[in-house]
Amino acid sequence: LSAGETAKFIHSTGLGLTNEPFDLTQGYLEYLAPVGNGLKFTLGKFATFIGGEVIEAKDNAMYSRSILFFYAIPFTHTGLKMDYSFSDAFSLGIYVVNGWDNVQDNNKGKTFGISLGVAPVKALSMYFNFMIGPEQNNNSSDNRLILDWVATITPVKALTISLNVDYGQEDKATATLGKAKWYGFSGIIKYQFNDMFSLAGRGEFFKDDGGTRTGTDQKLKEITITPELVIAKGLILRGEYRHDWSDQLVFNLNSTNKKTQDTVSLSAMYTW
Repeated sequence: LSAGETAKFIHSTGLGLTNEPFDLTQGYLEYLAPVGNGLKFTLGKFATFIGGEVIEAKDNAMYSRSILFFYAIPFTHTGLKMDYSFSDAFSLGIYVVNGWDNVQDNNKGKTFGISLGVAPVKALSMYFNFMIGPEQNNNSSDNRLILDWVATITPVKALTISLNVDYGQEDKATATLGKAKWYGFSGIIKYQFNDMFSLAGRGEFFKDDGGTRTGTDQKLKEITITPELVIAKGLILRGEYRHDWSDQLVFNLNSTNKKTQDTVSLSAMYTW
């Protein structure tokens, strides 16, 4: 269950009003079939397998989420997924779902996804994700496709490097019924100085070709710096500076449209 401003943004259609500050983010049944190393079936509503960041801020390196998280990929799916780990180095996931961020399907088609997990060495893990299916209302013919690559590199114990590349397209999705395209990449570096303090930095680029993801045909970029302090067990304090910029006038300040935006934030999180 999610609550607050994030819940409004990730809210699935078909589950209450879309602007409600509450969202049943996940609710599912699991069954582990006694096949080989264990074939896991999950039926219900669950978070997406696509992307380098997740909905829960505590599990990300930064407090604010990336442009790719909000505009390149889905948040949740409703349907069936099957996961199987062949070994510590290779896993496979297969998905049959209603689509992107909808509990009730908005057309007669289904969306299919595949996730390949590869960890050739201890210091490197990668996921290759693919999803395709019709996502427009009452339209089962025009497909939306997303290709997603996520890599996590830990050259030393204290240093984590996270890379994410996305490419998406959708048939007849623009205002002129042309093919919409979007793509981008992000990189995050986090260094854990000790048990209490860490510092993370993120940079990313996103191109919305046709304006179907952000509402404007534009190139977006951002850099973010996030120091983190663990005050006590489960209590996390994060400061953050973020600079966003675009090649279009998309940021509004005091009724004036600008190409840049700077934000400073302080967040406190408690986990148990």
